[in-house]
Amino acid sequence: MAMWMGLWRNRAQGHRSKRKAVLMHRHSFWVKRKSCSGGFKIWKHWVANLDKQLQLTTGINGLAGFQVPATRTGHWNDWRTWRHLNIAKDQGSDGLSASWFLQKVRTNVTCYWDFSHGAWNDAKCALRDKQIFGSWLLMMVVWNLPHGPCNDDARYAQVNDAWDECKPLDESLWNEMLCDPPLKKKGYKVKVGLLLVTFIRGDIADLVQKLRSRGEETEKKLKAFRRETLQRKTKALLHEVSELVAEAESQVQTMSEVVKLLCAETLDEVSTESLRSALEQSAVAGKDATTACSTAQALLRLKQKDAKDAPLVAELTKLNSRLTAAQRDLQKNRQSAQNGERAIKGKEVLLQEEAKTKEAEAAVEKMETLATPLGDEKPNDEAITQIDVAVKEAQAALSKSATSLDSQMAGASPPLKGSLSKLVARAKKAQEKIDSVKASTRVQREKVSAEAFALEAEKKVEAVEAALLKVNEAELPFLKGIEVLPLKEATAIIEESESAAKLVQQALDESQTFVASRTLEIRKFAEDVAKPALERLQASGECNNAASQKLSQFRRDTDGRKRNALMQQAGELLANAECEVERTKEAAAPLATEDLSSITAELATEICEKLASLEKSAQQRMEEARAFLSERQKDVRGHAPHEEELKKLQAKLQSIKAQLTEAKKAASQQEQRFVARKLLSEAGDMVSEVEADVEKVGVAAEPLLKDNGAGFLVQASVQRLAKALQEQIARTGGFTRESLFRKACNGDGPLTETAFKAFVTGLGAEVPEGSEGAEFSEAQQLAMFKSIDADASGDISLAELEEIFRERFVCVHNVSMTDASDITSGKTILKMAPNTVIEALGPPEVNPKLSVTRLHCRLVEGQKKEGWVTLQGNQGTMYFEPFSPHGSCIKTFERILETTAKAVSKTSAFLALKRKELASCTQGPLAEAKGKMSELQTRGASRQKQLDQLRTSVAQAKKEYARCEEEELKAQREARDRKASAAITKAVAEHLEALEAEAKRLAEAVAPLLGAEVEAVESPLALLSEGKRLCAAVASCAADARTALEKQQVTKAMKGGPLADAKLIVAKALVKVDTIEKKAKHSVEVAQEATKKVSAAALTRVAQA
Repeated sequence: MAMWMGLWRNRAQGHRSKRKAVLMHRHSFWVKRKSCSGGFKIWKHWVANLDKQLQLTTGINGLAGFQVPATRTGHWNDWRTWRHLNIAKDQGSDGLSASWFLQKVRTNVTCYWDFSHGAWNDAKCALRDKQIFGSWLLMMVVWNLPHGPCNDDARYAQVNDAWDECKPLDESLWNEMLCDPPLKKKGYKVKVGLLLVTFIRGDIADLVQKLRSRGEETEKKLKAFRRETLQRKTKALLHEVSELVAEAESQVQTMSEVVKLLCAETLDEVSTESLRSALEQSAVAGKDATTACSTAQALLRLKQKDAKDAPLVAELTKLNSRLTAAQRDLQKNRQSAQNGERAIKGKEVLLQEEAKTKEAEAAVEKMETLATPLGDEKPNDEAITQIDVAVKEAQAALSKSATSLDSQMAGASPPLKGSLSKLVARAKKAQEKIDSVKASTRVQREKVSAEAFALEAEKKVEAVEAALLKVNEAELPFLKGIEVLPLKEATAIIEESESAAKLVQQALDESQTFVASRTLEIRKFAEDVAKPALERLQASGECNNAASQKLSQFRRDTDGRKRNALMQQAGELLANAECEVERTKEAAAPLATEDLSSITAELATEICEKLASLEKSAQQRMEEARAFLSERQKDVRGHAPHEEELKKLQAKLQSIKAQLTEAKKAASQQEQRFVARKLLSEAGDMVSEVEADVEKVGVAAEPLLKDNGAGFLVQASVQRLAKALQEQIARTGGFTRESLFRKACNGDGPLTETAFKAFVTGLGAEVPEGSEGAEFSEAQQLAMFKSIDADASGDISLAELEEIFRERFVCVHNVSMTDASDITSGKTILKMAPNTVIEALGPPEVNPKLSVTRLHCRLVEGQKKEGWVTLQGNQGTMYFEPFSPHGSCIKTFERILETTAKAVSKTSAFLALKRKELASCTQGPLAEAKGKMSELQTRGASRQKQLDQLRTSVAQAKKEYARCEEEELKAQREARDRKASAAITKAVAEHLEALEAEAKRLAEAVAPLLGAEVEAVESPLALLSEGKRLCAAVASCAADARTALEKQQVTKAMKGGPLADAKLIVAKALVKVDTIEKKAKHSVEVAQEATKKVSAAALTRVAQA
């Protein structure tokens, strides 16, 4: 507040008018009084009324229409200057907007010092900035703005007085009053009255009431519109969800209609086909209903998440209830569909059980037909048998059906259980019929059955006796008095006896089982029927017992005979083992009696192999005999004679084993000598071969290690020279190798060293910019001359020069050579493997149809065959790459090194393995061989070390070669760059020289217009015209220079190389061109200004004259 008061005092001192100073003082007093703490409460209501009046009268959004962006609020934060602005700010959003409005008014008070109009002028300025006119009621509100909501003010009384004194005026007079200067000088009351009459035109209270009514009516309409809009918005938001929920309900209802058939109370009225059809339809309908419910549920949850209005939430809740009900119905329908599946299975079960019941009923009906007599005729035994069979069949079928029905009834559904109950009743009725037939035919059936049982038992006894006869026939050879039969014959007879005993046992078991089972069954018959049948069965049982005793005795005799045969077999096994031991002794005799030095290696090897085979066979025979004797210990236990015989056989086995050990020991020493000699011979041969291979590796590595492959660098230079010569021949057209040779040697005759160097140097000058391989140093030229001069004659012949043009390629992928250029018609000559070198016999040819590149060539090594190969396939695959002598030598070395390394590793592994095998030998020839094997292993290790050294040396030489090659290429690039840099520098100098000459002529032409005595120039316009012409010439020359220099721009250059310097020169030249052009234009502009001054001075002189 002190700042505000000080501002007003300072401004008051600047005015000489006492009246204005008084008004300013009064205004500050009003602000101070109305901003006291007692008036704060009134401001809240006043701000609310102000916002409402703004909305009703201006059409803008109340006080919010005066809100200022945050970026412009920095200089409006001095709230201490006007305290009621703070009050307005504290009222929320409306209060803050009111604050901006009052700030606008305050700004206008600060900017416009019109104290005769006062706050009215402030309000007018504020509304003018917002382009709001005709807001008369708002002006009345703002009229009292500096005084707050209180109306007890002198100015307010003056306004009322002016209202009473003035009469209504036409609005047309308003403009006249504003524009009439005399009216502007009228008193304060007149101006205020005119303003009120013009804008109010009526009773303020009535108009306010009307406006209030309009505002209330508008508010009602607005509320109705908002309510309707909310309803429409809710309906629009719910439209999609409602459709999805309705669709879900429809799908569920469709499924309910389909599953009705699956919920039948019984299964008798529906067919399986109809149930299956209904089940398939329910599956489809269930899938559709599930999808519809899921889609509706997802959208409904999304809408519920975003919904905030109460009506929308309520409608969504209703839809959710409907969807929940539909989902419950869907779950019921699913359960019904599951019941339908069980119903189908139940229907199938019902059909199966009904078929079984019908089968049982058919059997019962057949039984009744057989059991019903025709008149007084009695059935015979055959008929009784048929009846008995029919009864059994019917009972079996009915029992099977009843059992199945009982099992199905346990877990059956109510509809199925009802249908199965009917079948159970039918089964009971059939059982009653069977029981009736059984009761009426019992005596007759029992008599027939008893007779049949007795006859069957007697037949089985006869079968047992027939089997016993075969047993007697099988043991006849042992009953002829021969105690020991041949082993093979005895074994066959024993096997036949065991087979016969087995057949007797089977027949006896069947007979005994039949007699026992039928005895129990006959005992249930009537006594007069059962007694004779039981007697016959008892007789059959006694026959079976007698046969069983005979069989037991026969088995005991057979077991004894089998033990004798086994002892006989054990003796033969020992005899065979003893025979094999004797053969082993005979085979080992030459090694024990003869000198190994007189036996050839092949013979000694044959003897050792035979001896090993015999030892293995003898050992195998002995193992077989030992195992056989071990198994026989169980067989002879409890039989003293056989136990004694087995002990003798075991003692004989130990004796044979001792003989075999003695024979092996006798030949062991000589065998070791032979093995040691053979082992050392084989190891020595392997080590010698490895040493020879390592020497080959050294020979292959020699060119690579000699001067780090300097010879290969010379060959690479020769290849680049040949390439440059080929390019020159292609550029000149009609130029041949012969003419090129004559040009190099200046006529006929050989090419000397001096002529060769001059020719190569001149070739570098003739090669166009951008070509490679044309610049060589004197040392490189001398080395190339010596390399091309194959016969070291001191000069180069035409044949030697043509030799460098031979193009060779190396294969990188498997490819075929054909006899013709056309792939489709050509026949394959041979298949080429990778690393195969070929020589080109002509230029490559491209097949436009197949998009392949073919080459006529021949093999460099081997059969020297000629043919056509594919250089590049139609998919871009490269089958050959240019031959590099250094690369080829590297590959050859690596191939030989890899093969030799494998051989060395194999030899080292062999020696280590044999030393490991001989580690247990402490004496004898093998122990001596072990020491010599150590020496051979040392030799192999030294060769491995030599290989490693060669590998390391070649790798180092390879790196050094790559470095030297890179240095040569770099030197060539630098030479080429120097050549290009010189051309660029020359072009830059020429263009700059021409541009500077034009600029100099321009400077000389306009120099008189740029001097101090410009007014003394006689024809300034002619000089200016000439200057403009020369300026245009400078601009044209600058454009030409700029275009030429831009063409000379270097995109890529070596760092610090000649092209980098050329690039910098071009950049500086472009800057200089721009500078010269700007300077020329500036000179012309200065000359033009000087010409204007001269013209003006001349006109002045003419006017004065």
